[in-house]
Amino acid sequence: VLARATALGIYDHGYVLVAERRPGHRTEGRLWHVRARRIVLATGALERPIPFPDNDRPGVMLASAAAAYVERYGVLPARRFSLAMTNDSGIESAAVLLAAGGVMDDVFDLRQGHRIDGTNAKLLLVAGGWNPNLALWSQAGGALRFDDRIGAYVPDGALKHVEVVGSATGEGLPDSAAPTWDGTGDETLTFVDLERDATVADVRQALRAGLRSIEHVKRYTTIGTGSDQGKTGG
Repeated sequence: VLARATALGIYDHGYVLVAERRPGHRTEGRLWHVRARRIVLATGALERPIPFPDNDRPGVMLASAAAAYVERYGVLPARRFSLAMTNDSGIESAAVLLAAGGVMDDVFDLRQGHRIDGTNAKLLLVAGGWNPNLALWSQAGGALRFDDRIGAYVPDGALKHVEVVGSATGEGLPDSAAPTWDGTGDETLTFVDLERDATVADVRQALRAGLRSIEHVKRYTTIGTGSDQGKTGG
């Protein structure tokens, strides 16, 4: 068992590189070269944001992140909050804050036609569904297919040496349409990638320039090229 370690890539014949962080050690870290007969990816899923005007302002948080502040660190991000969601997992995250003494003012369910056209100083939890974390699976050559039920990509087919389990397969994730922008409000203030400051307006500009491939749009807008490497911004 390697704690404080990250698998950087899966290569041919079960070859895996793992970077172990060793704070205080004179080498600061160690790179492990592993040959594995069997690799199990239990990498989970990542919550999606929801695009709406001013969604980059302080006080807008992923619902699961707000719940993590409470459960891991004993910190309530705000006493009063509202919830915007496209799936029922937002209710579970809100329940964590309620149990810690928070008060929920409003619930905006985009499945019922609700929309968000701005924010104020209040904490707003956003629950836009979940994307299986498949970076290692894809890097190893695994194929993907789009699952309409969860609005995200899931593993397709099999790879020698590699198995995906749990929510990384899409299994157990709540039904949720992809959180598309509803076309209201200022496109230049509706952020798709918060780290790269890329907006709906940037995507439209890329399409007007004739780009159609998602890879070309990515390079034109820089969406998914930040430190998260598309895990949230993608």
